[in-house]
Amino acid sequence: MIRPIRYWNGVPVPFLTAWSGEDPPPQALVVRHGRQVSGLGFRDEDPAVDRQLNVLWMRMPAVPGVGEPRWDTVHALRQRQTMTRSRCQVCGGAVLDARADQRLLFLFGASADRHPIGEGERTSSPPLHATCAQLAVQHCPFLRRGWVAALVGYTVDWGVAGTVYDPETLTPLTGRVDEVRYFSDPVALRWVLAARLIVTLHEIDPVTDLDTLAAGERARNEARQAPR
Repeated sequence: MIRPIRYWNGVPVPFLTAWSGEDPPPQALVVRHGRQVSGLGFRDEDPAVDRQLNVLWMRMPAVPGVGEPRWDTVHALRQRQTMTRSRCQVCGGAVLDARADQRLLFLFGASADRHPIGEGERTSSPPLHATCAQLAVQHCPFLRRGWVAALVGYTVDWGVAGTVYDPETLTPLTGRVDEVRYFSDPVALRWVLAARLIVTLHEIDPVTDLDTLAAGERARNEARQAPR
């Protein structure tokens, strides 16, 4: 179901966007030693909170609406929630109940040479409602230059995007965000501080008409809310 969307100076702020009041604190990283291997950890780590999907996740306050939007920053926790719980990256509401076929809509920005979304393509951009996709295309400068979309049958966890740290110095190995794949890079996974979950997309059905999808969503929502 579509949830109310926050606005800032008349502009909709996606559920996924971080706010200045959510700027990450110092992460207090340490080396944690296990029975057979060592890895990255927090000095005051709570495994039930700080580790998800067998990876250490960066800490960010969760106070959406406090301060100003950080338009170029994705909130780590909300990104993971939208991916793992099939929630809309724009409004935060559940997306599976918006369609009878239980497929997920994904929307990407597209340059002139951008190919359609393909089978097995990986992304850290969560799904969204068609109605919210319309709103995003109207207000996002990147999407106004072009977009591609697809309905997806299912997703598979591929890995994470984050900062990989040197085991000896606990300094970042590179000056960029790295993608680390599950299973194929177990050493890097032990030393990454994850910021985003990456999935691959499967059973692809390209979408060129958001208006028709959005109309179907609205009709389905109205039918569910109608008195019986």
